[in-house]
Amino acid sequence: MTSRGLLLVVLVALVAVPAAAAGTKPGLKLVTMKPLVVRGELFQPGERVTITRLTLLGPRIVHVRAGARGGFRVELGATTQPCGKPFAIRARGASGSVAVLWLAAPPCVPPPVD
Repeated sequence: MTSRGLLLVVLVALVAVPAAAAGTKPGLKLVTMKPLVVRGELFQPGERVTITRLTLLGPRIVHVRAGARGGFRVELGATTQPCGKPFAIRARGASGSVAVLWLAAPPCVPPPVD
């Protein structure tokens, strides 16, 4: 299976994960692209959350704890995704809550023609 096919399977599986059973669902919001920073909200207060950046270049995993109001902010480093390729960020809480954020990579700009 190609890396592209594997990424597609992983991303489809992420979307198919059932949402939290009750209450408002947790979410992720983009803060900045360079560096890549996201904000999580509506997780359980003090919950351990695993953040996974999924790109064609491989995953990056970071663990955080939600604050007293269920929020967090995390930097995921430089965005090194190849141009024109979308990628996803998933936050999975220890209680089973899941949020996914899809991001578009910058478009590919062809080199100048001489």
